[in-house]
Amino acid sequence: MDGGCGNEAESNPHMNFFTYLGILARSSISPVLVAAGLALVPPLALAKPVLVISTYDSLASKSGLGGKLFPLFEKTCNCTLKISAAGDAGTIASRLELEARRGKLRSQVILGFDELLWPRIKPHVDPFQPKGLEALLPEIRSGVTAIPEGFVPFDHGIHAFIQDTQLPLAAPRSLADLKDARFAKKLLLQDPRTSTPGLGFLFFTRERLGRDWPRYWSDISGQWLTLASGWDQAYGMFIKGEAPLVWSYTTSQAYHRLHGDPDSKARPARYHARVFEDAMPIQVEGAALVRGLQGEERRLAEQFLEFLISPEAQALIPEGNWMLPVRKGVALPPVFAELPKPRKWIHLRADAGELKEVLAQWNRALQR
Repeated sequence: MDGGCGNEAESNPHMNFFTYLGILARSSISPVLVAAGLALVPPLALAKPVLVISTYDSLASKSGLGGKLFPLFEKTCNCTLKISAAGDAGTIASRLELEARRGKLRSQVILGFDELLWPRIKPHVDPFQPKGLEALLPEIRSGVTAIPEGFVPFDHGIHAFIQDTQLPLAAPRSLADLKDARFAKKLLLQDPRTSTPGLGFLFFTRERLGRDWPRYWSDISGQWLTLASGWDQAYGMFIKGEAPLVWSYTTSQAYHRLHGDPDSKARPARYHARVFEDAMPIQVEGAALVRGLQGEERRLAEQFLEFLISPEAQALIPEGNWMLPVRKGVALPPVFAELPKPRKWIHLRADAGELKEVLAQWNRALQR
């Protein structure tokens, strides 16, 4: 996206096509020549309008939420979606910032960032709020700083460790437990510089431990097997049995119950979500409209954001993105009722200055 799309005729190829027909109809050109002229209309004039959406890999995949969500929207908008996928949400934010510095934003919608990444996304998006926000869950409407203008929530999840019980290990009950020798090289975490779950874990330690959080990270630096660049990489290693604990979401347990890990007396469930005794962080994922859109691009982007919180789209969230919907009244699969619930949910937030400083402190803590 180049910061605008000119006048309406330039932004709408259908208008150019129909204008061409009108000129021919009012002229004295013969029908044969009209037909010949139609054959010369360039393919672009007949093409559907395109909406470019930037999101993370697992959401964009055909087997993920995007495989159902995007085709459903295309049926309603009479448009074509172009999906630009990149690693984790942290990578999306970095790419957006780089494109902004170059003065050439290529996407119209940013999809899949969370509250902690919002300070990096906010300067580059429009404060558009779609219709239907009143239908969102109370904890979502009040949790995301009463939903800042421009942040459109579309799903949420409770962070938790997922444990592979075929690799014997007593489950952690607190952050302090993770410092114990029994967890050495037993944890799969994500890099907070590139991953939203990783950033969530970092700010969760800061929220719970106060000024002691940098020392905590120094203490556990030998406990993880890897700091993966994103959730996909960490969870892939977990499924291969490389470590018994991975930082993820309680809803990951629901996925395993429905896909290859059934509960039965003959074969107990293998994967379990582990929440700490006191509190766990909640993550709310959102979408936003890129700043500077006009004409057809803006209309389609606004339509997509309203679609995201519609009953039809929200019904796809549980088994599409394995997260929880943000809209009230959405039916959940029965296995979601089995998910462990922490005593307290913690919304994690930061302004741009805090985000930068905490990451710098984290980097220094790991160098000790």
